[in-house]
Amino acid sequence: MNATKVTVDDIRRNPKILDGRVLTGDMEEKLTLSNITVNKATLVDFNAKRSHISNVTFNDCRFIKVNFRLSEFENVTFNGGLMTYQGDWEKEENLTNFEDSIFRGGIEFNKVKFDLVYLYGVGHKESVARVLFKDMRQINNGDRFATIQGYGINLRVDNCLREGDIFGSLDENSTVYATNSTFINSGFAGNRTKVIYIENCELLNGSSGGAPGTLVIKNSTVSGTLFGQFSKNAYLINNKYPLTKNGLTSLAGNPGLKVFVDGQGVQKARMNILSGEVTVRDLELVNPRIGKVFDYQVKILNLKNVILRGVDFGELHLESGTWENVEIYPPARVPDTVFENLRVHNVTFPKGKPWVEATPKSSVNLIESPGPFDWPEIAVPSPKDLNLE
Repeated sequence: MNATKVTVDDIRRNPKILDGRVLTGDMEEKLTLSNITVNKATLVDFNAKRSHISNVTFNDCRFIKVNFRLSEFENVTFNGGLMTYQGDWEKEENLTNFEDSIFRGGIEFNKVKFDLVYLYGVGHKESVARVLFKDMRQINNGDRFATIQGYGINLRVDNCLREGDIFGSLDENSTVYATNSTFINSGFAGNRTKVIYIENCELLNGSSGGAPGTLVIKNSTVSGTLFGQFSKNAYLINNKYPLTKNGLTSLAGNPGLKVFVDGQGVQKARMNILSGEVTVRDLELVNPRIGKVFDYQVKILNLKNVILRGVDFGELHLESGTWENVEIYPPARVPDTVFENLRVHNVTFPKGKPWVEATPKSSVNLIESPGPFDWPEIAVPSPKDLNLE
């Protein structure tokens, strides 16, 4: 590809020189673009380190080994086009690289093809930027690094596909709102992200729902790991939980985690419930593990309109719970299992007593109640409630 060398002075005199051209150049600490639209430019081996770019729209542009490191972007949109590397793809200097760039205002990526793009350390620890990924169906970072990692990011993801590594890894001053997207061995991570809200998505083959303070997953298909040591509240509403090639959904977090699972009649859910204060209603669970794993432990378990098939309660020490309209089918493993203060109403065993593998330490006591219980209404927060719209 033959590229014409361009200088900062060339661009300053006529910013439209970028349109429809194949250009190269070294503009470190010198390039400023503002209040323009750039159409069908191709930048190749282009050093734009420490640039200032504001109120700019790039339409159908190609960025091939473009160095945007340590730059400032404010209200910038990339529509269509390509971002990729040149040369040895294992060297970060050969990638299109936004490392440690400051993002302000709104930054958008719409229908851009990503092929090893380095968006690491972006954003700003003292402010918040809105970052949108929309209709991004060709993201190839392999399993090398996340699509975006940064600080102070309100990340919006719509109609995107990511396979092979985390989509977003964000800090405690960030949020995620993902809709209509597919994540395969992907998903979200980060250190104390404030909110992750996922709706009408697929999280498959070991994908992660992240470890936010508040997690909401609605109307989605989920097979992966949810929660972490900093998670506080989680709401899983009307989701499917299949068994996939990399396993099933596991719920694990800190002992104070509060989890509400509303299956809305979903059947054959495959899920392990391993920690926190958990309420499950209107769901059929097949071969679930509800117990203790490493330092994780379910403390309180409330079940309403739940079917348990082949449940493993091994080593569970349940401090309390309320069960109503629960069917338990054998086998139900209870080695070293203790139920304390477990009140039940209409708990049935359609195939006979299900308990197996009891040990001298096992104490499986169900305290019968003559009537149904009062179940408090649980308010599931909306995107608006969480300031995501």
